[in-house]
Amino acid sequence: MTSERGRSRGPFSVLGPVAWRKVFFCWRGAMVARTPAMTPQTDIAAMNAPVAKSVPLSAVPPEVWDAVAPGTSRSPMSLRLWVDCSARAYGVADGARALVVGDPAAPRAVLPLVRLPGLAGRHFFAGNEGGGVSVACADDDAMAALARGVLRFGYPVNLGHVPTGSRLRHHLEAGRPGRAVVVTKPLATPLWPFIELDASWSDPACHVPRSMTTSIRRRERQLRALGDLRLEFLTPTENEVHAVVERAVAVEALGWKRATGIALAEDTRQAAFYRTYTRALARHGRLHVTFLTLDGAALAMSLGEIHGGVYWAYKTGYAPEFRRYGPGILMQYHLIRHCAERGLNRFDFQGRQDGFKRTWTDKAIPATSLRVYPLNPRGMAAMAADAAGHVLARGSGGGAEAARTVAGTGVEASS
Repeated sequence: MTSERGRSRGPFSVLGPVAWRKVFFCWRGAMVARTPAMTPQTDIAAMNAPVAKSVPLSAVPPEVWDAVAPGTSRSPMSLRLWVDCSARAYGVADGARALVVGDPAAPRAVLPLVRLPGLAGRHFFAGNEGGGVSVACADDDAMAALARGVLRFGYPVNLGHVPTGSRLRHHLEAGRPGRAVVVTKPLATPLWPFIELDASWSDPACHVPRSMTTSIRRRERQLRALGDLRLEFLTPTENEVHAVVERAVAVEALGWKRATGIALAEDTRQAAFYRTYTRALARHGRLHVTFLTLDGAALAMSLGEIHGGVYWAYKTGYAPEFRRYGPGILMQYHLIRHCAERGLNRFDFQGRQDGFKRTWTDKAIPATSLRVYPLNPRGMAAMAADAAGHVLARGSGGGAEAARTVAGTGVEASS
């Protein structure tokens, strides 16, 4: 027998009755007229407004792609290298497209989309697996044109977790009447915590509580009493990268991530991505791997890259049998110091702002999940399926599957 609690977990509990009424009226209005009422002047303006078009990824040269976004908002996940490696590793390269504004040889905005398996033809914002990635865009007019392209794309699009103040979100919500349902949901926890580094971070003790520094130094002395304690800051070459990455994978597999299925040793597709991507990073001299070792055995590791004056942390792990000595936080302390000494201007932790990262910084990016469902059978079917999926996930207490990655590709939801 279905309990009262079980019956309450229907689609209305996911989006709320107001949202579902809006869906119904948007759908009914779309069947009568596919566009909202316009004056002759606004109708002409709308017809003449530029709209993003869908092209194969190969239509946009990589060096042109990477130059679209301003340098201040250019993360590795928005670069062509990340998108290409992800699409190949996850077997979705054939369904990968880019929505571009302007000439593909000189675009003003680029949004990479990969098509996921299924009849609904869902597409996901490639590169935004961990959330917080800004769309590569030259200016706000180009962003408006990109939003119009998404709304007219004809397929459901999951844009992942975007910055709450994203102009793409603003333009999607402003242009959706008669074309699509735009579903947003603010995240309770900010994403991508970061430290703005300067020379003073060469001594992290200046920035963290004294009790924390005292604890770190005491545990470091205890570890040194057990054997030869060392820190290794590595920039592997192409010939060295395989051994270094496999060593990092082995350290990550020692901890809790293996039990939840999100460790690279357990997730073969994610492991394939990182092996492909780290090889490419080594070729460009951007791969950076840190190990804390005791008598040659790794106690903790951090796998990341240095790009644009920023350290981007992708994977971390430590040996749980040494938990009492805090090897992870000890390694992090010295890694942050190392990055400051190298003259980097930012340390990006990635993932969500959890308790561990909050000990280092309170700076993070508020984010909102953003999905677009076109007013056609594909869009409505995807929307109903997503609502049902949320119900099932809530009923099972979240599920390990959801913890694997945000969208099944690339960066894990929480490092």
